[in-house]
Amino acid sequence: MAMQKRKRIERVGHPDAMKKKWKPIVENDDALTLSAKIRPTVGYSMGDLYICYSPEFNSMPAIMQVSHPKRLPTWDEIVWIRYNVCPDIEDMACILPPLGEYINYSDGRPKYTMTMEDISIRRSMR
Repeated sequence: MAMQKRKRIERVGHPDAMKKKWKPIVENDDALTLSAKIRPTVGYSMGDLYICYSPEFNSMPAIMQVSHPKRLPTWDEIVWIRYNVCPDIEDMACILPPLGEYINYSDGRPKYTMTMEDISIRRSMR
C-alpha cells in the first residue's frame, strides 16, 4: 500500500469568533470572584456573561474566568473574550488538575464557569 501525502493545512488567519458581532465588554465589579481577594483582578461583563481577569501576580499565572448564570460559555465567546481581555503575549489554556487539586467555585457561579490559565509561565518554569 502506497503512503498518501498529507494535505497541507492552510492558516485561516483569525478564529471565526472574530468575525461575529458581540455585545460590548464593560468593566463590572459584580463579575469579581474569590480570586479578587488574593490578587489584583478586574471584573467585566458582556451581556449575561461575567468575566474575571487576574494578571500574573507573585509567580501565580494569569487567569481568566468566564461564567454565565444558566449555561457554560460557548467556545466562540471564550475565544472572543480571551483576545479582547487578556494580553496577546499569554498562552491561555483550560487546565484540568489532578482530582485532588480540583476547585469548584463557591461564590455563586460554580456550575457554569470556565477558567483559563496562562501556561507561558509554566513553560518558563521547566
